[in-house]
Amino acid sequence: MCTRRLRLLASFFAVGFLVVSNVVLHDSAVHLTKSVFKPRWRIDDFRIIRDTLRLRKPVTTGSRKLEKEFILAAVKVRNLEDENLVAWGVGEIAPLEGLSSVNMEEALSQTKRLQSLFRSNPQAPPSWFNSSRSLMTSACRELSDWLGSLFDGSENGTSEKIASSVLSGVEQAFLIAVSRALDIELLQILCDAATDEVHRPLIASAYVELNGLISSNPEQGVEEAAKEALLLHSNGHRYGYRTLKIKLGRSMDPTLDSLMVEGIQQALGPNISLRGDANRAWSLDKAQIFASGLSKESLRLFEYLEEPCQTLENSISFSKQFNVPLALDETIDERGGIPSIGESDGKKKKIIKAAILKPTVLGGAVKCMRLALSERNTDSIISSAFETPFTQAYFALVAGSIMELNRRRVPHGLGTSSWYDRRSVEENSYLSKAAAMFQKNHESLLSLRVCERVIEDCVVAVTEKFDQKLETDSGPRFRD
Repeated sequence: MCTRRLRLLASFFAVGFLVVSNVVLHDSAVHLTKSVFKPRWRIDDFRIIRDTLRLRKPVTTGSRKLEKEFILAAVKVRNLEDENLVAWGVGEIAPLEGLSSVNMEEALSQTKRLQSLFRSNPQAPPSWFNSSRSLMTSACRELSDWLGSLFDGSENGTSEKIASSVLSGVEQAFLIAVSRALDIELLQILCDAATDEVHRPLIASAYVELNGLISSNPEQGVEEAAKEALLLHSNGHRYGYRTLKIKLGRSMDPTLDSLMVEGIQQALGPNISLRGDANRAWSLDKAQIFASGLSKESLRLFEYLEEPCQTLENSISFSKQFNVPLALDETIDERGGIPSIGESDGKKKKIIKAAILKPTVLGGAVKCMRLALSERNTDSIISSAFETPFTQAYFALVAGSIMELNRRRVPHGLGTSSWYDRRSVEENSYLSKAAAMFQKNHESLLSLRVCERVIEDCVVAVTEKFDQKLETDSGPRFRD
C-alpha cells in the first residue's frame, strides 16, 4: 500500500497544478494531453470479445430469454511520458432489451467501428481547455466528446448517435486501464474522475449496501412475494437485506399489487423498507387504486416509488395526494439530468427522494457520479441493468466513490448477480473470477476490496487470452 501511495504522490502532487492542453489524434491513437507535466495517455490497442452467460430466470424488463449476451471491449493504454506506464483495461458493453436505445448487433457494429478508427489514422481538430482540472476528469470528458463526435453524422451525413452502452463500456475500460498502469486503486481513480480535484489516498468504507430485488409477479400468486421477501430479509439475519425493491404494474389489476405489498407487510412488519418500481405503468387513476388498497402501515413501508404514472406530472400529483416520495428513473434517462421539482412559491419541495442512475443507459459512470455530486440533497442510487457480475463489481466501486464524496450511505441497486447461473459464470474463461460477486446467505453488504480483486482478476484472464490468441491464432470468440 505504501508503494501505491508513493507512486500516486510522485505522479500527481510533484507537478503542482495540471492544466488541460489538448486532444491529439496521431499515429492511429488518441493522445489525451495536459501541459506542464503532460501526462498524455495513448490508446495503443483495442480488442473485442462477444460472449454469453446463462440466466437462472428472465430479466424483469420483458425479455423471456434465459441467456444474456455481452461485449467485452479491451483497451491498452500507454503513457507517453513514461513508457513503463502501460496496461490493459476491460469494459462491458451490454445493451438491455426493453431499456437500451440499441440492440446487441447495433452496439457491436458501433464497437467494431471504434476499433477500426483506433487502428487507422482519424483526423480531428484538437480541443483546448484552459482551466485547472484533474487528470481523469479531463481525460474522460475529452474521450467521451471525441467518441461522440465520431457518430454525430458529420463524417457520413447520417444522424447516427453513439450508444450510451458503448460509451459506458469504453470509459470503463479506459479508467480500469489507467488505474492499473498507475497502480492506484480504481476507487480513487473514480473519485478523481468525478471531481475537479486530484484526491489523496482515500479512507473509504469497506462495504457498499445493496437492496434486494423481489421479482414475483402477483398474477402467479400474491403470497409468493411475501415468501421471497422473507428469504431476502433472512428473517432478521444480521446481513440480510434491510431494503427491498419490488416490481409493480405488471398486472392489469393494481389491486393485485396492493395485496402483494400487504402480504409483505404482514410477513415482515415495520422491519423492512420498500422501494416500488412501476416503470410508468399506471395512469393516475390506477396509481390511486393501488395506494387506496394499502393500509397506512403498508404505505409507510415505502421509501419511495419510482415514477408510478405514465407522466411525471401525474406522478407528482400522486406523491402529493398520498405523501409518498418519488424516485426519478426514466425521466433522468430521457433528459440526461435530474430536473428540479418545485412548488408554486418557488421553494423546492421534498417530492423527489432519489435519483436512479444507470451508467449503461446514461453513458458512463463519470456522468452518473457528476450528477450525484450536483444533487447532494437527493439520494443517488447506482443501478445495474443486468450487466455481468464483473461490471456489477465496477458499479459497486462507482457507488462507493459517490458515498466517499457525498458522505451519504444508501443501499444501491446492484443485487442482480443472482439472476445469473453461477456455474455459467464459473465456467466462463474470461469472467470466472466474477463468481466471487455472488452474495452468500442473501447478505446485503458488498466488499469493495472483493470488487477491486474481481476486476483485476478478470482483466488478467482476458489479456491472457489475448496472448494465447497471438501465439496460436485461435479463439473464435475474438473479433479482431
